[in-house]
Amino acid sequence: MRVIAVLVVLLLTPEWASANPVKFDGSWQDQSFLFRSANEYIQEGNRLKILSDDSVSVLWRSAPPDVRHARQASWYWSVEQGVTPTDLSLKGGDDRNIALYFLFAPRELAEDLENASPDRVFQHEAVRILVYVRGGNHEPGTIVSSPYLEPRGVLIPLRKTGNGTFAELVDLDADFRRVFGMPPGVLLGLGISADSDDTDGLIEAELGDLVIE
Repeated sequence: MRVIAVLVVLLLTPEWASANPVKFDGSWQDQSFLFRSANEYIQEGNRLKILSDDSVSVLWRSAPPDVRHARQASWYWSVEQGVTPTDLSLKGGDDRNIALYFLFAPRELAEDLENASPDRVFQHEAVRILVYVRGGNHEPGTIVSSPYLEPRGVLIPLRKTGNGTFAELVDLDADFRRVFGMPPGVLLGLGISADSDDTDGLIEAELGDLVIE
């Protein structure tokens, strides 16, 4: 019922009436970490179910060609059970319920990196990364330095830890300029993660109706 209510609100917005969401159609791939248990992701078209049980991993895909030059994004995310609040800037103690990654590359490098592995994209010195987070103990909208991506990426908490369903709309262009002092390049890749291994926690969540325009 909560998800239906969110979708009704979104459908009243003209942009959502004509936009095509990025599908969870099996094209996303789970990237696990050495010596860490991986999350369980269930791709169901417009929505992604997430189970993280003392585990962590990132679900990855290259950005579809028709959203490479997009400048805003919308989605809903729902948490049935989540982890306790953490300091997202603390390496080894930064559990969070859901994180959504947007990876941008300079236009002159985008073609070269288009078919690169996720590891190469995430670690490339020229790639810049915005990570929107549900969780942590920071005030929403705060720019948090990532202990793993600094100085190439930052975390932007949108919601604190807690259950419930919420719809989000972010201005990728404005946030990128605010963080990096320049316009974004080409949207090269997308990632979704949940992280419960530091707190021995359990996350049951979903993310859906991801639209990038």
